[in-house]
Amino acid sequence: MDESRTRPVLTIVGILFLALAVSLATWYLRGRNTGPDQPLPDIGAGEFADFLGSGKPGIIEFYTDTCQWCALLEPELAEVRAKYGGKLLVAKMNAQNHYTLATRYSVRVVPTMIFFNRSGNVQSTIEGFMEAGDIVKLIESMGIAR
Repeated sequence: MDESRTRPVLTIVGILFLALAVSLATWYLRGRNTGPDQPLPDIGAGEFADFLGSGKPGIIEFYTDTCQWCALLEPELAEVRAKYGGKLLVAKMNAQNHYTLATRYSVRVVPTMIFFNRSGNVQSTIEGFMEAGDIVKLIESMGIAR
């Protein structure tokens, strides 16, 4: 068989296999009961101002509806929210619907988590997926939820 004809076919098969693996992982992880039943609040610009002015530290996840990593991150953040109770605010914001805020905070990829201190100032910005335990370690190292 001609190698020049099989290489594109193998590449396509590899891409399809990877897409299937990511889809199955997303389906499996969404089914885990890792946090409370309540989804993260999806806030807009008005609620964002209230979020910053609350006097509590918080995390905003910038996401998009088509981002599979964002969907995987939501139960991890819900678990963090449950651990800290009312001492730490956790919410999400659609980066496409709130492009101006996403740009203001230099959101280049989704998911992006922005950690705010009690004064509403950015303490840290993390791009990509993290498990709940790692997020908790980061919060503890920053000392924002004492």
